[in-house]
Amino acid sequence: MTESLKKAIEDHQDIVRVKNHLAHLVSKIQEEEDSLKELGNVLEKEHQDVKRLEKLSVKGIFHEFLGDKKKQLGIERQEYLDVVLRYNEAVKYIELLEFEKEVLEEKLTKEKEVKETLNKLLKERAHQLMRTNSAIGNELLQIEKQIDQKLAMKREIHEALIVGTSIMSKLNIIIKLLGKNEAWGYTGDRYLTGIDRHHASKNIDKALRTGYEVKQLLLQYEDELKDIYGDRRFRLAATMNTILNFTANFRGNLIADWIVSEKIHHTFHNTVGFRDQIQRINTSLTQELSNTDTAMEYLDKKKKEIVMDS
Repeated sequence: MTESLKKAIEDHQDIVRVKNHLAHLVSKIQEEEDSLKELGNVLEKEHQDVKRLEKLSVKGIFHEFLGDKKKQLGIERQEYLDVVLRYNEAVKYIELLEFEKEVLEEKLTKEKEVKETLNKLLKERAHQLMRTNSAIGNELLQIEKQIDQKLAMKREIHEALIVGTSIMSKLNIIIKLLGKNEAWGYTGDRYLTGIDRHHASKNIDKALRTGYEVKQLLLQYEDELKDIYGDRRFRLAATMNTILNFTANFRGNLIADWIVSEKIHHTFHNTVGFRDQIQRINTSLTQELSNTDTAMEYLDKKKKEIVMDS
């Protein structure tokens, strides 16, 4: 290991220690500030007690304390003075903690530079070791290959999620359009007029066009999923094709309104179920992405440990 790499490791360890100490210090400052707030309330109460006692008559003092005013006033003033001293000490202690916090934060301004230097030197050292054809070099080569594979998988998952998110958006549009037209012939208080029917038909046409867009996206989605899950078959485009068949022969009064309404109702719920299926796949992909990130972090950490121990 080179001297520059040793120094970079030490500098990074110092940064880690500073961050840990800073986190503890921030927590301590918060505790002290909470205590100071409580002490401030006590201070205000003691101050009010002194002011109240100063205003009381001798008769009032007798009935309240069964003693003389001078003695009771002295006791209250002493208690007030004790709280004042404690309050001032607490303020000074917090000021010292804040000063220490500023010093630590100043040290952390070099964190990015230290990390970049360490990573650069570790990478150079790893490449040196991998060229030696030693046991350590071969182990690093295998780890590097695994990292590359995970990185490629991460790209595939990202691409699949982009397509999956677009599919979800378009399916929600279809669901909204179909939901407006479930009662094709009868709206609940009247039958659809020609204008109403024309508007409803336009909604169905738009839902159908959006459905064909979804079908094309699903073909792409299936290709992306195949890259991730291998031979696992989803048959999503085929399912969407079945859903799109709902418009067959319902225009031009070829079939009764209640049948059309049933078809739309059935398609609406099928589309909702299909959207939920896509959502589950997207959720699974998100978890795969998280697992891949975790695996890459583990491999990168292992690689660095091997280099630092070599």
